[in-house]
Amino acid sequence: MTATPRPRSVSRVAGALLLAVGVVGAAGVPQAQAEPRQTGPCHIADSPPGEPLPDPAGYDTDALWRFGRGAGQTVAVIDTGVAAHPRLPTLRGGGDLVLADPGGGTEDCDAHGTLVAGLIAAAPSPGDDFHGLAPDATILSIRQSSHRFSDPDADRDGTGSLATLATAIDLAVDGGATVINISEVACAPGPDGARSPALAAAVERAVDADVVIVAAAGNAGGDCVADPQPADPRNPTDRDAVRAHTDIAPAHFTDRVLTVAAVDPHGAPAEYSMPGPWVAVAAPGTAPMSLGTDELVATRVRTEHGVEPIVGTSFAAPLVAATAALVRARYPQLSAAEVIDRIVDTSIPIGGGWDPRTGHGLLDPVAALTAVDPPGSAPAAARVRAFSVPAPVPPPPDPAPHAARIVVAAAAVTALLVGAGIAGLRGRRRAR
Repeated sequence: MTATPRPRSVSRVAGALLLAVGVVGAAGVPQAQAEPRQTGPCHIADSPPGEPLPDPAGYDTDALWRFGRGAGQTVAVIDTGVAAHPRLPTLRGGGDLVLADPGGGTEDCDAHGTLVAGLIAAAPSPGDDFHGLAPDATILSIRQSSHRFSDPDADRDGTGSLATLATAIDLAVDGGATVINISEVACAPGPDGARSPALAAAVERAVDADVVIVAAAGNAGGDCVADPQPADPRNPTDRDAVRAHTDIAPAHFTDRVLTVAAVDPHGAPAEYSMPGPWVAVAAPGTAPMSLGTDELVATRVRTEHGVEPIVGTSFAAPLVAATAALVRARYPQLSAAEVIDRIVDTSIPIGGGWDPRTGHGLLDPVAALTAVDPPGSAPAAARVRAFSVPAPVPPPPDPAPHAARIVVAAAAVTALLVGAGIAGLRGRRRAR
C-alpha cells in the first residue's frame, strides 16, 4: 500500500484553510474511516451590522453581458460546500464527501465554498452592486473537504484528500459540469511529492469529457513553500526551464489544468501567491465582498480566532472559471482546450513574457469574449483602470511543518483591472 502525505489542518481564512490528506490504496480508493464529526463551530461569512457595503469595483459587466451571462453552463465548485442562498437560484448539490451524502453539497460550515460560488454566479440585487461574473450559470456544489469536521479515529484534523478530490472531479463530470473550479491545493516537498494516480485518472477523464478545469495556484505557508524559480538566465521567460521544489496538485497538471495565480490591488504579483511552472494566468486576489453564509453578502469571515479578510488565490480562480463559462456560452463550438487557450492568449501581459508568478498575464474577460481569430493578430491597446481596495492581511506563520497539505487557498478578488477593445488573440500559445 502507498500512502499520500498526511498533514494536519490549521484554521486560516486570510491565507489558506489547511486540510488533511487521507491514506490511499494502490487503486486510489480511500481507506474506510469512522463517520466524521463536527469538531468546532462553523465559520460565518457576513458583513458588520450597520456598516455600508464597499464598492465591489469589478470588471465591466455591462460590456461582458452584451454577449451573455453564462446561461447553459454548469460550473462545479469543488470546495467546502456552497450554502443555499437566494442569489444562487440554480444551485444544486452534486454530493457531500464529508458526510457521505450523495445528494448533499449545499451546506458550508467553513464559509469558503460559498464565497467562491458567489464570485462566479451570484445574481444581481437592487440592494447592492455585487454580482458574479456569470450569474446565469448553474453552480454544482461538491463538498469534498472541511476543516470543521474530523475523523474521530484519525491523528489529524479536517477532512479531504487527494482521493476525495479525485472522486469529486468524477462527480462533477457525471453531474454535467462544463467548467470545474478547484480552489484547493495539495503541497508536498520534492518534484513528485503530491502525485496521485487516482487524481491523474480523474483529471484525464474530465479532459476527455471536454471540461475546463480551473485551479488556484495556492497560498504560501506550511508545506506550500515558494521556492526560488531557477530559470535559464539567458531566457528567463522559458516556462520549461523553471523547476519548482514544492509539488502542487492539481496545479501540476500543466497541460490539463488552467492554474491561476493572484495579483495584489496594484496589479503586482501577490506575495502570498505560489509561483511555479504550472501558472497560466493571474487574477486579482483581494475581494471586498461575496455571498455570505447568512443569505446576505459578506465582507469578512468570522472564526473562533477572530475576523479575517477575504484574500488569497482561491478567489482569483473563480474569476477565471466564470470567464470560462461566459466563453463556453458564447462559443459552444470551442473545445475545453480552445477555451483555455483563448483565456490565456487574451490575458494582459504583466512583464516581458511568461512569468512563474503571474503566468502569461492578467485575466481580461472582455478580450476573451471579443477577440477575433486568427491568432497572432496584433492586439489593439487595452483600456485598463485600477481599483483601490484594502491591502490584504498576511496570514500568520504555520505553527508546525507537515509532510503535505490540501490547502483551500482562501481568497481572492477585486482590485480588478478592466481590459476591453482587444481586436485579436495574442500569438503566445500556452506551453504544452
